[in-house]
Amino acid sequence: MKDFQTTVIAAAKNQLENSAPFIWLISVKVPTDPPTRYRITNYHAQVERGENSAGDPLIFYPFPVAVGDFRQTQSGDLPSSTINVANVSLELMTNLHTHNGLVGQDIVIRWVRADALDDPNAEYKFVGQITGCVVDAGVASFSFGTRNLQQAVFPRNRWVANHCQWRFGTNECGYAIVTGGTNTIGGGFTSCPRTLQACEDRGADETARGLTAQHPQRFGGFPGIQRGNQ
Repeated sequence: MKDFQTTVIAAAKNQLENSAPFIWLISVKVPTDPPTRYRITNYHAQVERGENSAGDPLIFYPFPVAVGDFRQTQSGDLPSSTINVANVSLELMTNLHTHNGLVGQDIVIRWVRADALDDPNAEYKFVGQITGCVVDAGVASFSFGTRNLQQAVFPRNRWVANHCQWRFGTNECGYAIVTGGTNTIGGGFTSCPRTLQACEDRGADETARGLTAQHPQRFGGFPGIQRGNQ
């Protein structure tokens, strides 16, 4: 467990009355393209805590939100709880419908003191996933918990010999789709059946057009896998 003895939390727990409130900071991933995050707080004003990759402060916006009590299993692991969000906006409701209530998305919850926002150690932090969502009369109720390994899909990927796992034209594939291509070597391709032979043809096309040939080196299959016994 984190040691809070050097933070404001250590002193605050022994005070009869705190000079500053404890507040919730909640961050939820939204699988838009590109991905975004909702950052909300139950504080009465905007809260800045942390920075993004560009060095800009992360802003948590005030919102009518309540966090329930944290519960754990009998063995003391797999904590879970609920969050109730009132006054659900049209934007939030649209994203809930589009992205299955945000079920399965990452959530980070911090419990901090309002006068210690500059101390990254002075916080209780929970990292988990949203496990359920119910909306009723303008209130969205989210249940969340830690990842349960017993419910994880394993293995996460299939290993196939002669079929590429990458979607054509993605960063993993690496082929630059040619708009109006003729689907012939030298004329550019607009689609791919994702076979090894097709990958070799697209590499030949790159060479024919004077580009660096990235295929079939980036083929997403595993030709070395042998067929099992019948």
